[in-house]
Amino acid sequence: MDGMTVVLTDRQWAVLAPLIEACRPHRKTQHHDLRRTIEAIIWRCQNGAKWRSLPPEFGPPFRSPDLNACGDG
Repeated sequence: MDGMTVVLTDRQWAVLAPLIEACRPHRKTQHHDLRRTIEAIIWRCQNGAKWRSLPPEFGPPFRSPDLNACGDG
């Protein structure tokens, strides 16, 4: 994740990943996008920003309605 906004360390992700994987809806979120999706949700909740204000490394803003876990979008 060089040059990117780091929300979760690799160590933190190693703890969370198995827990999330066990309960995530498998048809909705691709496995390879899971960490980026979770980090985008955490970043947005920590910063109180709108989804369209996410840094580009979290993916395109049009995905934000799918990630709207913190309220307003």
